Amino acid sequence: MSIYRVLQTPNKNQEMINSIISDDDSLLIKEKFSWFAFLLPPIWAIANNLWVELILFIAAVIFLSLLNPIIGSEASFWLYILGSFWIGVEACSILTRSKKRKGFVAMGDLLAQNDEEAFASWVNSSLDFTNKKHEEILQENPK
Repeated sequence: MSIYRVLQTPNKNQEMINSIISDDDSLLIKEKFSWFAFLLPPIWAIANNLWVELILFIAAVIFLSLLNPIIGSEASFWLYILGSFWIGVEACSILTRSKKRKGFVAMGDLLAQNDEEAFASWVNSSLDFTNKKHEEILQENPK
């Protein structure tokens, strides 16, 4: 079982009553170690449109290269590996923070076997929420 973080566009939260969740409105991010982010951090950042994080990564690499004469090349190498490992471990959180800056809202976490099951679970829970909201509105405004 894996944990999935669910993010949704803000306009979707406001219009949830009369619509069904689609891939464009929701984003499920799997909580796991990212080998791609660990092995190729700048390419992972570019692939996920993480421009601020890419600039921070480049600044850190430049800083390490400036420290290289002081601490030695072996220490610089291991600090780079440690930083890349941290990016791999925190890839989900880094991506979530970036999406929140772009307007996504965290809707919660799901536990599922795979991506398809997680999305189906999210759609079902959203539809239940939509039906409950619809019933509340009908009770508040009887015809």
